Amino acid sequence: MIQVKEQLEQCLDKFRADTLTEQDLQQVLANITAAKPQRLLYLQAANTSVTSTVEGMSIVDGDGVHNGPDDPEDWPYQTVHEAMLDGWRIVKFPEMTLMLVGENETYGLGCEFVLEK
Repeated sequence: MIQVKEQLEQCLDKFRADTLTEQDLQQVLANITAAKPQRLLYLQAANTSVTSTVEGMSIVDGDGVHNGPDDPEDWPYQTVHEAMLDGWRIVKFPEMTLMLVGENETYGLGCEFVLEK
């Protein structure tokens, strides 16, 4: 998406300079329609904060569902915030209503964040 934004900014510059061509606009359209399929990142965190430590992960992309590397040290992100800084957008925050059953019991998926690119 950043590339498309940069191309649109270039088109605006060309428009202002009266040098914009149909080919310039066709190239932007081609890049938009050639967008990659959506990717999902599931991050299980220690708590509901985006800065809490990631405890589990999986990625869904055009090739299927993949778990992160076996060693957590090798995971691409150690916090949800790191993933956000890399361009992942949160589409689902942890659902607090699913988490607490009693004082010492939890239920549901816990602190799972779902992000997309």
